[in-house]
Amino acid sequence: NGNICDVVLHRTSRGPCWATSKSEMFKCISGRYCTELLECREMKDGVHCWSIKVVQQCDSVWLGVATTKCTDENDPLQERTINTLVDVTQWLGKQDCGWVYGSNGSSCHAFGQDRGPYDYSLPVYERGSIVKFKLDLTRQGTLTASVGTSVGQSAEFIVFDNMLIDDEDIDKQLQQPHPELKIMKRSFVPAVSLKAPGKVQFLGFHPASFRTSLGRGRLSANNPS
Repeated sequence: NGNICDVVLHRTSRGPCWATSKSEMFKCISGRYCTELLECREMKDGVHCWSIKVVQQCDSVWLGVATTKCTDENDPLQERTINTLVDVTQWLGKQDCGWVYGSNGSSCHAFGQDRGPYDYSLPVYERGSIVKFKLDLTRQGTLTASVGTSVGQSAEFIVFDNMLIDDEDIDKQLQQPHPELKIMKRSFVPAVSLKAPGKVQFLGFHPASFRTSLGRGRLSANNPS
């Protein structure tokens, strides 16, 4: 199917690279948003850190992760893979598999539509900014970030949490004080959504080195109210 992502996730001899460009640079030439995945080893557990530089801005640059596999712990045989999850011809923020942080200061997951409403609760970033991510899969799944330039990096803030909990159970948390939560086994890779003339550079994976002050960003894996 030409509309669905069909890439092999592996570590190349040159290290992680974007699936289309086969390099650390990716530039979108389409006038519509498309999604690009990093070819790398899937992040299934533990803590992972990486940085992406915004080389050229577009309407809004969207950086984050995409779910490549999703398994219910209670039904491990029902595994959904990348071929049925990620549509690279569409903006990632509206997809169930997408978790993205926009240069407009918004975070989007499973929006189901192309435009907002956005929450604008996070720091904005621009051309030349370096966005550093930390994905912590040791508990219920948290994506944090910091933003900076060559001058320095900001304090860490939360972009998403509860990323390993089934979305339906997130809704239950709002209605019940202590619901029984379904933990999903999800695998992730770094991902971006851009339109022309957007361009980004993957700067590599690295050890965690965030400043200790933690600001709260988006507190739920669901769409903002």
